[in-house]
Amino acid sequence: MQDSQVNRIPNFIWGIADDVLRDLYVRGKYRDIILPMTVIRRLDAALEPTKQAVLDMGTRLDDDGVIEQEAALKQAAGHAFYNASPFTLRDLRARANRQQLRADFEAYLDGFSSNVQDILKNFEFRNQIPRLSDADVLGALIENFCRGISISVLTRWRTAMVLCGFPVWTIMRWVRFLKNWCGGLMRRITRRLASTGRRAMRSS
Repeated sequence: MQDSQVNRIPNFIWGIADDVLRDLYVRGKYRDIILPMTVIRRLDAALEPTKQAVLDMGTRLDDDGVIEQEAALKQAAGHAFYNASPFTLRDLRARANRQQLRADFEAYLDGFSSNVQDILKNFEFRNQIPRLSDADVLGALIENFCRGISISVLTRWRTAMVLCGFPVWTIMRWVRFLKNWCGGLMRRITRRLASTGRRAMRSS
């Protein structure tokens, strides 16, 4: 990854924090949202080309009464993971009703395969959804991730796709790595927030 691309990642994170999270979370808690959403968006982008194939396979398996569907759905997805919900993140951007958006987003998360569910569980991301929904920022969060930095800039996050085929202890080690790696970015965001606050006080 080129240096110019690496430098764009903190700006991407800062932009979302500034637009969506600043009035809702204290500075040190941004990672509770940014990290899982980055992983979700990366997986979502990887699954977009085969989304319809997964849905068609799920329908056939349901019609045939097949209970154990995971292997077939992974094969249809072309990855070691899948999402069997009828949604992509892009589909969720158009929801006008926040309660409907929350229900559909939770259904979207529930549609991921069990190995991705382990990642989401370790991030404890579902605990954040009520707060995001009640503050009516869930839609803006999804919109920012879908229209923001090109997902190709985040190619190092393809590790998520690889690790989805590994045991939970490996995923946990990867999650810890992500948190440590992101710590430096969060500190940069914190310093920028403080600098912005000082400038605002001087201008008032």
